[in-house]
Amino acid sequence: MPTSNLTIRPATTADAPLLAKFGARAFTAAFAADNAPEDMAAYLTEAFSPALQQAELADPASCFLIVEAAEATVGYAHLKAGSAEA
Repeated sequence: MPTSNLTIRPATTADAPLLAKFGARAFTAAFAADNAPEDMAAYLTEAFSPALQQAELADPASCFLIVEAAEATVGYAHLKAGSAEA
């Protein structure tokens, strides 16, 4: 995919459902093979709920960027100011 066809925009709180769905799909693709289905389901429900995404989007220390191509979401980044989590 040529990068000239990509659009990067800041996420808004209205993007919470999109981020929850896209994030859960990406996490599942990366980690489902190494985890029990019930563990995956429990984690996805907690970590990728629209409510949690809404709270993270509202956090002034967080910055979300959404990458789109032909009006479809193809990626995102979540940057957070402060100390790295251990």
